[in-house]
Amino acid sequence: MKKKEEAHRKTAQEVFAEPTAGVQEAIPTSPPIPQVTVFTTQGKTFTFKRIRRLVTNEFSISFDYEAMSDEMYKHATFFVANLAGYSKTY
Repeated sequence: MKKKEEAHRKTAQEVFAEPTAGVQEAIPTSPPIPQVTVFTTQGKTFTFKRIRRLVTNEFSISFDYEAMSDEMYKHATFFVANLAGYSKTY
């Protein structure tokens, strides 16, 4: 089972090689944004490091980030209705 899960994970090289064509709202992130902090309406705070392909629109904010647990790039999406705000550190 673990090998199957690892097969679906993307390495940093795979994430960087993917085209961003068709994503008009994408903020260029080369070099990556060092940190994004998300504040929810429930009072929780989430901090993500080494952000790639930050995309915002009127409904959501999404991005790829490097997980600290396994250093693999993962994708996160937050709906604006559930957010109090977010901040970017350059």
